[in-house]
Amino acid sequence: MKRRRFLRDSALCATGAALFSSSAKAAAVVSADGASRPACDAPSPSAPGSPALFSAPSGSAYVRRWSSRTALIWFPDNRAYFDTPRNEWCYFRKTIALSAAPAAAGLRIFADARYRLFVNGDYIARGPARSDPRWQSYDVIDLAGHLRAGENLIAVQVLYYGYNTGQHLPRVPCLAAEIDITDAAGKTRAHRTDASWKTFLSESFDRDAPRVNGCQGAIEIFDARREPDRWTEPGFDDSAWPAAKARAIGNDQIPYNRLLPRDIPMLEETTLPVSRVSAPLTVAAHDDEPFFPQRARLELDEIKTPLEFSIFDSRFSIDGAAAPEVTLTAKWSGSSPIENRESRIKNLTIPKSPPDRVTIVTLDFARVTPGYLRLAVTAPAGTRIDIAYAEDLYEGRVALFHPPAQRPLDAFILKEGRNDLEVAFAWKGFRYAQLIIRNPGGPLRLHRAEMRARMYPVNQYGHALIVAQRSAGIPARDFADKFRAKREACHVRAPGLPAADEGDADFQRRLHAVCAHTLRGCMQDGFIDSPSREQQQWMGDGRWQAVYNYYLSGDPRLHRRLLAQIACSQDAEGLTKSRYPDGHENWSAIPAYCLAWVTSFEDFYQFTGDLAPAAEFWPNIIMALRWFTRYENKDGLLENVPFWSYIDLGGYPEKPGLDINRGGILTALNLLFLESLHAASRLAAALGDAAARESFDTRAAALADAIARHLWDDARGAYPDCKVDGKLSDSISEPTNALALLHLDAGAGDTHRSADILVREIAGRNARAPSPALAAARAPRILAHFGAPGTIISSPFSMPVVIRALLRHRRVGLAWQLVRERYQPILDAGLGTTWEYWKVFYPTPSGRVHAHSASHAWGAGPLLLFFEGFAGVRALAPAFARFEISPQLPEGMDDLAFAVPVPGGKIEGRHRRAGNEIRTAFTVPPNTTAVVAGREYPEGNYTATVAP
Repeated sequence: MKRRRFLRDSALCATGAALFSSSAKAAAVVSADGASRPACDAPSPSAPGSPALFSAPSGSAYVRRWSSRTALIWFPDNRAYFDTPRNEWCYFRKTIALSAAPAAAGLRIFADARYRLFVNGDYIARGPARSDPRWQSYDVIDLAGHLRAGENLIAVQVLYYGYNTGQHLPRVPCLAAEIDITDAAGKTRAHRTDASWKTFLSESFDRDAPRVNGCQGAIEIFDARREPDRWTEPGFDDSAWPAAKARAIGNDQIPYNRLLPRDIPMLEETTLPVSRVSAPLTVAAHDDEPFFPQRARLELDEIKTPLEFSIFDSRFSIDGAAAPEVTLTAKWSGSSPIENRESRIKNLTIPKSPPDRVTIVTLDFARVTPGYLRLAVTAPAGTRIDIAYAEDLYEGRVALFHPPAQRPLDAFILKEGRNDLEVAFAWKGFRYAQLIIRNPGGPLRLHRAEMRARMYPVNQYGHALIVAQRSAGIPARDFADKFRAKREACHVRAPGLPAADEGDADFQRRLHAVCAHTLRGCMQDGFIDSPSREQQQWMGDGRWQAVYNYYLSGDPRLHRRLLAQIACSQDAEGLTKSRYPDGHENWSAIPAYCLAWVTSFEDFYQFTGDLAPAAEFWPNIIMALRWFTRYENKDGLLENVPFWSYIDLGGYPEKPGLDINRGGILTALNLLFLESLHAASRLAAALGDAAARESFDTRAAALADAIARHLWDDARGAYPDCKVDGKLSDSISEPTNALALLHLDAGAGDTHRSADILVREIAGRNARAPSPALAAARAPRILAHFGAPGTIISSPFSMPVVIRALLRHRRVGLAWQLVRERYQPILDAGLGTTWEYWKVFYPTPSGRVHAHSASHAWGAGPLLLFFEGFAGVRALAPAFARFEISPQLPEGMDDLAFAVPVPGGKIEGRHRRAGNEIRTAFTVPPNTTAVVAGREYPEGNYTATVAP
C-alpha cells in the first residue's frame, strides 16, 4: 500500500474521542486499489469514571535551572546557526583564580555532540548522556576536590558530528557550562561559558575520516604532530587563541527545548591493562590502496597462521633489555633472569620497517570490554599506528570486518619522542586490538597498552550460584562426546579455561559471570544492543536487559530512562520507534518492540513498585495499543501488520529462522499483543482506570480465544508461526510456542500472578476467554517440541521467553539441558560475553565470512533460569512486597546460594537438597512477606522444607 494512502487510512482511525476502541471485532474494508485491510473501530466517548487524560501529571512542568547569561560558545569563524560543519573539533580554555580552595564547586555542562573535561591538566569526565535534544541532558559534576588556591584551568575538548548517528541527533556545534564555586564563608560565585573563554579549532583530527558504521560517528585519525602541547594544563600560552563566539541562552531561545539534569550516574571508567601481546609479524604493506579501511583489511589478511601470545606487563623489567624483535615464544630462553617462567614482555621494540612492509602486533585484553584504547609509545615523527578492533579473531589470527559497512578502526600519527595516546570519543567494545605499524623512520617502543573501560556503575551483589553438585544433571562425559563436534573450529580457546566436559557447577558459575559481564558492557548511558557494533538503545533488547539488571543490581534508573526516551519517539498514530535516541533511519519500526515498550512499563512497576512512569505516559501507552487495532481482521487477530516483522531469527545463520516474513497472521505478534493487553490491564487496575481495564480485558479475552481457535494445529500439537491466505505455516518454533505457554496456557503448579491467572479471572467475566482446561491439555504437546528435531530453535534473544515458559511448567531439567547445549560453545570461545546468535563467524557459499556480534546482552537469558528457576525467587506483588521462593533444582544440583536485591533490601538464602526434599534457609527483608511452600513469612531469618 502506498505510504500516502496508508497515512490517510490510518488518520481515519485516529478520529474521535476514544483513545482505545472498545469493540473486539472490525469489519474488512476494501481500499481503492482493491486490497483488503482491517477496518478501524468506530470511536466512542470515554466512559464515565475514567481518570482525566487531559491534565498533565503534577510536578511535570519544565523549570529552567540555567542562567539566562550563560552562553552557547564555539569557534568565532563558524556560522553555527547557518552552516553544518562535519567532524569539527574545538578546544576551550578558561582560567579561574581562587584565593583559597573552595568549600564546594558544582559544574553543569553539556556539548553537542561530545565533550571531554580536564581540570588543571587532569582528565575528569566525558559526556553528555545520549538524549533527544528536545529534552537535552546535561551533566552535573563535583569539582571541589580538583580546584585549588591560585589559578585553575578548565579545559574542554568538544567534537561536533554534524550528522545523525544511532545515538545522537545534532542541533548546533556548542559547549555550555556553569560553575558555582562556594568559599568557606558560604559565598557563591558563578562562572559561565561566555566570550571570555579562549578557543581553538583543532587540526589534529582528520575531519574527512570515514564513519565506523552508519550508527556511529567517525573513526579517529589523530595526528599528534598537530596537537598543541599540554594545552589542558595551566601553564599553556593561549594568547594566540581567539575569544569564543557566544550566544546567550536568554529566555530559552536555543535549539534545545529543555535542559534537564542527567538522571543517571556518570559512567564508571577504570583502567584495564593489556593481558597478552602477540609476536610481531612483518607483512606486505598495501599503501597503493587509497581507502584506509580497505588497506587495513588487506594488510590484516596477510596474517596466515594463528597468533602466538605472551604476557605483557608494563610493571616488569628484565635488566632494561628490549623484547625480541620478531618472534616471542611461550618461554624465555638463554640466560634471562626469568628463565623457565611464563613470558612477560615490557617495552616491546618494533624494528624500523621497510617502505613496503608493516608490522602487526595484536593486543589481547582477556575478554570483550567496552572502552577507549590507550598507548604509550616512543617513535620517530610520522610513525603511523592503525588500530583494528575485534571481539574475536577469525581462525585465531585476524580481526574480521567488511568495509564499507563496518570499519572498527582508529589511527595515531606520532610526534617525535614519547607519545601518550588515548582514543577521545570513539569507544569500542573489543577483546583484541591489532596494531598495524608503519615506522620507516626508526624503531618503535611500546611502553604501555591499556584500555580505559567504561560501564554504568552498579553494585552487583545479586547472584544465584551453585555451591556443590552430586553429579552433573547432564553426564559430563556424555555431554562432551555429544557436543564436541559442534564446537567452533574457528575459535581459539584462551589458556586456562576448563574443558567442555566440566561439571554443572563450573559451567553455571562461569556462565553466570559471562552473562553479568555482558550486561555490564551493554549498560552505558542507555541499555544498548552491543558495544562493538551499533551501540544503539533498542527497546526489544532493553526490555530484557532491564529485567536481568534488577536481579543483578536492582538499579531502576536506566530502565526508567529507556521508557521515557522511547516515548519521545512515538508518532502521531501511536507507534514508537524500535530504537531511540536515533537519527540513523536505515530500518523501519518493529511493531513487536512497541509492544515490548508497553509491557516493560509493567516490568518496571513489578520490580520497583513505582507507578509514576506508567501514570506519566498512560495516554501514550493507550495510543500504542490502539495502533494495533487498525490491523484486526474479522476474527479479531492482527493481520498484515506493516513494517519490520522481527520476532526472533531462530537458528540463523546456519539453521532455519521463523516463518514471519510472508505477511498474514503472525502467531507470535498476536501473542505479544495479548501479553501487552494483560500488562496494560494490570497497570490500569493499579492506576484506578476501571474503564480502561475492562476494555483491555475484553479485548484480551477475545484475542486469546481467536488465537486458540484459529492458530492451533491439532495434528502437530503446536502453534505454527503464521497463517497466510488461510493456510497454517509448516514452521513450528520455540519462540512462538513459548509465548503461547506463557500467555495462553496455564502452567501446572504455577502460583505466580501471571497470564494464566488473568485468563481465569477474565473467564469468570467473559464467555469468550479460552478454557483453562483446554490450554492445560495442550501444554504437554507443545512442550514436546522444545529441543526436538524439526522445531525451529530460539536465538539467544528469545531464550528468556523459552526459559520462563519451561519454568512455569516445571521443566527445569529441559531448560538446563538447552542452556548447556547452546551456551557451551560460547563459553568455549573464551570471549567472556554472550552472543547475538549461536555463531560469531559464518562462512557463506560465496566464500565471504560474516562476523556477527559476540557481545550482545540479549543473550544473557540464563540469568532468569538461575534466579527465577534455581533460586525460585519471583515477585508476587510490586517491589517484592510479597514474593515467592520456590526453587527448581535439576537432578544432581544439590546446593545453591542466592541473593536478590529488592527495593526493601536483599533477599538471601541457600537451598540444599536432602533426599527428596530441599531445605531452604532464607532472609526476608523489611516490609516484605515471603511465601515458601504455601506458608507466609514476615521479616526475619527462617528455614523451611520444600518439594523439588
